[in-house]
Amino acid sequence: MGAPPVKLEAAGPTDAAIVPIVLVEGTPITVTLSRSLKSGGCRDGDPLLFHTVAPTYSQDASHTLFVALNAVAMGRVIVSKRRGLVGGKGDLQFTCDYVQDVNGRRIYLRGGKILGGQGHSNEVASVVTTLLVGYAGLLLNGRDIKVEKDTQFVMYVDQDMAFHPAAK
Repeated sequence: MGAPPVKLEAAGPTDAAIVPIVLVEGTPITVTLSRSLKSGGCRDGDPLLFHTVAPTYSQDASHTLFVALNAVAMGRVIVSKRRGLVGGKGDLQFTCDYVQDVNGRRIYLRGGKILGGQGHSNEVASVVTTLLVGYAGLLLNGRDIKVEKDTQFVMYVDQDMAFHPAAK
């Protein structure tokens, strides 16, 4: 359906004659959670595995593939607390920090631009994205929070990434 993967090399200062291909900041990348989560059912700091649900291409005329379908994305649990005995709410917060490009390099992600805020606090933006986008997949079971496997989240490329096509 798309162009075959192109080998990309990180842009270097001596490659001025070659026009870089840029993956633009704010490019949406939709990921899906690879396992179900429940508040208190995992530990703070546990790694989380996500996969992309669609390929991501550059937005220029070259339409270069940056992220393949089912590419690996990684995140982590920030807070996971079981509900309290006296009606206290459970708490579940996690991030999706980066996705791997077609060459295995990391493309760092953040939560939605619509959330506003200053700086690049991936943890806060991702957690809020989880809470806003996740209501379809977040189920309040009593007062525990559960996020089902295959729940989709839209994350965004954190900053422009320039790559040069590899020399042939």
